[in-house]
Amino acid sequence: MRHNILFMYDDSELPSDTLKKVIGNVKFSDIIYKKRTLRSWFESAVSGGKIVYENFNVHDYDGYSLIRIPSSAAITDFEQFQILVNKMFFSNSSAFLYDGDKIVFFFYSDVNDFANRNGLMEQIEIPNYCLKDISNYSNFIQYISGGFDTRFFNQITGNNYEVTKTSADKTKLNKEYNFARLLPDSMKQWVVFPYNFREDEKKASYDMERLVIPDMAIRWIHGAVDLPEFTAFLDKYFYFITTRVCKGISPD
Repeated sequence: MRHNILFMYDDSELPSDTLKKVIGNVKFSDIIYKKRTLRSWFESAVSGGKIVYENFNVHDYDGYSLIRIPSSAAITDFEQFQILVNKMFFSNSSAFLYDGDKIVFFFYSDVNDFANRNGLMEQIEIPNYCLKDISNYSNFIQYISGGFDTRFFNQITGNNYEVTKTSADKTKLNKEYNFARLLPDSMKQWVVFPYNFREDEKKASYDMERLVIPDMAIRWIHGAVDLPEFTAFLDKYFYFITTRVCKGISPD
């Protein structure tokens, strides 16, 4: 039997002081990822579903099942998330998912189980392929720095340690790979060096170290950069401009 499912987006948890240094004084739902808030990504993932937030009247939804997801649980694989939700439409058992030691997905087969805060001992644990606990600082940095934006002829993939860039434009990628090695020694400190260049008949690719750190753009759009830090950032930026090696190039 297919259930009517109510989705609850629980935004009651607040980011830690450590996370606030990266995202400023915002809730998890207001974090911007790929130009959209996490709340917007969640709403897209459950498109067409009925959504409620922290405070709602359970009695208005008698007969519903409930999926509760904390806003600190980011969806990392939308296809797997949809598969998970579709399974819950036909589940008669309550269930939960962990990421590490934190539950990031609750399914209550009856919304009243949530209201009464019972049934937890009867729930079953299911595998987690699609949600990450970003209240954990390390998880957050990996997640927020993993949104690679590329042009149509490039593809970027990566794991926790490396980034791989691939392109059908083999000549362009070869020039990128060699560019860093042609720089004057004094400028090499500013570049993440590519390595392991390879190519076949259709494409070329190379690898780079993945720096799992919050970049200035992420912190800037969340209002987490104060004046002294921004001044120090500009000092280093202009140091690069004034010390970079210049070379005269003829019009030809």
